[in-house]
Amino acid sequence: MKILIYNIDSGGIKKYSEYLAGAMKKQGFGVIMSDKIGDLNFDIIHVQFEHALFHPFGLRLIPLLIKLKIHGKKIVITNHTILSRKEIYARNKFFRFIKKFLFPLDEILMGLLADKIIVHTDHAKKILINDYKIKNEKVEVVPIGIY
Repeated sequence: MKILIYNIDSGGIKKYSEYLAGAMKKQGFGVIMSDKIGDLNFDIIHVQFEHALFHPFGLRLIPLLIKLKIHGKKIVITNHTILSRKEIYARNKFFRFIKKFLFPLDEILMGLLADKIIVHTDHAKKILINDYKIKNEKVEVVPIGIY
């Protein structure tokens, strides 16, 4: 099985992706980490998502997910930042209005297009299920750090 960990971050999420790739390789998976999708010669595309990475407001991810679905790829998304609808905020009223529309749209479309969504806490899973109506069986909690 060939897995691509798609990561466009150069900071903390990149380091997380490196650890993840290393752990998966130890389990015998064929894993490549890249900031490019390329020829789609992978069984699973694992996207590392954070709204700011796919600016504007996370929307750059949606056309990519549609392309992957059209090509019949399995999609796993690690969503590093989940905000409940009441936590979405911006100081500027216009941006607050835009974010309150676009952030939920991102979450709902990811829920429809992804085969699995990984979050890091039970609280984040509850937000996806309760606020964005993503099916419980689509969301997995994989904690990071020290608890």
